[in-house]
Amino acid sequence: YAHEAIEVVKLAIRDVNQNNTLLPNISVGFVAVDICSNDLTSLASSLYFIPDLDQGFLYNSNGENNQTVTFCGEEWEQFNVIGILGAGSSRMSVYISSLMSLFHIPVLACFASSDELSDKSRYEYFMRLVPPDRFQAEGMVEILEYFGWTFFTLLYSEGSYGEHGAKQIESFALEKRLCLGFSKKVASTVTTAELTDIVEDILKTGAKAIILFLDFNHVSLLFDILIENNLANYFVIVGSDSLSYNIAPEYREAAKGIITMAFETKKIPGLTSHYQSLMPGHSVIDNPWLIKYWEETTNCSWHGHNHNKVPCQEIKGEYVPGETQWQFYDGIFVYAKALHNFITDRCSEAFRDKEILNKCFNTKELLNYMMKVRVLSKHGNLLSFDKNGDMLGEYAVLQKVYVKESGNVKNINIG
Repeated sequence: YAHEAIEVVKLAIRDVNQNNTLLPNISVGFVAVDICSNDLTSLASSLYFIPDLDQGFLYNSNGENNQTVTFCGEEWEQFNVIGILGAGSSRMSVYISSLMSLFHIPVLACFASSDELSDKSRYEYFMRLVPPDRFQAEGMVEILEYFGWTFFTLLYSEGSYGEHGAKQIESFALEKRLCLGFSKKVASTVTTAELTDIVEDILKTGAKAIILFLDFNHVSLLFDILIENNLANYFVIVGSDSLSYNIAPEYREAAKGIITMAFETKKIPGLTSHYQSLMPGHSVIDNPWLIKYWEETTNCSWHGHNHNKVPCQEIKGEYVPGETQWQFYDGIFVYAKALHNFITDRCSEAFRDKEILNKCFNTKELLNYMMKVRVLSKHGNLLSFDKNGDMLGEYAVLQKVYVKESGNVKNINIG
C-alpha cells in the first residue's frame, strides 16, 4: 500500500498548503523513505532524520533543508524534519520511536497498535492514530464467547504486536472463563516446516477455533500450509487487524469465512478524483511506488515496450483507492495543526517572517502541542489523544466472504 500512502500524504499536503487559515504564508512538505517492511531497515532509515545537534533545526525557504553528514565513515543524506509519520507495524515503531525519542522527534504511527507503545517512560515521543490492541483483543474474545467457541487455540507472532496482543487475549479469556488449549509464539524466522509442526500440534488439541495475532507475513505462510494440507476452512479463525486487509487471490480458499477485527475505514474527500488524475498517460507521475504498482498489477512497462509488455501509458480503466490509508491524511493535519498552534503561541510573527522559525521552533515543545490537538478531520473523524498519545476509536468486525461473480474474497461488515 506504499503507493496509496504516498498519494494520500500528497493530497493532505496540498490541502494544508491551500488552507489560508492553517499555517498562513508557511508551506509544509515531506520526504518518503522506503523501509522495505524490515525491522533493521526501518532502524537504519531512521538515521536520515537524526538532527545535526550542532546546527539545530535548519530552515530553508525552498524546503531544501537536507544536507550530507558523515556517520560511521559513510556519507548519509540528512533531512531535518519536524516529525515522522509511520512506521507501519508495532515492531518497527518500537525501534524507530526508541531512537527518535533520544532526539526529541515525534513519531506519529498510522497502524502500530501494540499496548507496549503506550508506555511513555520508554516511548515518550510516540503517538498513534489507531486504538491500542487491548480493545481489539477484548473484542476477539467476546466474539468467541458470543458464538460459544469456549475451547480455542492461539497463534501469535514474535515481537511487540503479537506478544502483547497474546497477553491481552489470555487475560480476557480468563475473565470470560474460556479454555485456551494451546498457545504458541511464531518466531520471526519461522520456516514452513516449523509452522507445519505447529499446525499439527493444534490439530492434536481437537480445538476448531483459533485466534490469530500474527504479522501479515506469518498469515501468508500459514495460509500456504493450510491449503497444502487440505485444511482450508477446517478451522474457525478469528483474526486481529492484520487479517483485515485484502487477501491475495491464491489464498482465497483459506481466507473464506474468517472473522477479523479492523480499524475504522474512512473515505477521504477528493481522493478518488486525485487518483483518476494519476492514471497512466494523464499526468507526470513522481511516485516510484505507484509506477511499480502499475507495472506489477497490469503487466505493463512504464518505460515503453519491454519484453513484449505494453506501455503503461496505454492502459485504460479506473483506479478505486482503498479506505485504509486515512490515517496518513489525518497525520499530516495533526502535525500542521500542532505547528500552527505552536507558532501562534510562541512566535506569531513567524507567519510573516519565516526566518524567525529557525529561532523559536523545537520538536520537544511540538510534542506537547500534538498531544493537545483536538480537531474534526475533513472526513468527520475527531482527532484527539489521551495522556499516552493514543487516539481512541472503534473497531469494525469483518468477515471474509467468497464472491462467486469475481472469484475473489471480500470483507463485509458484521458488527
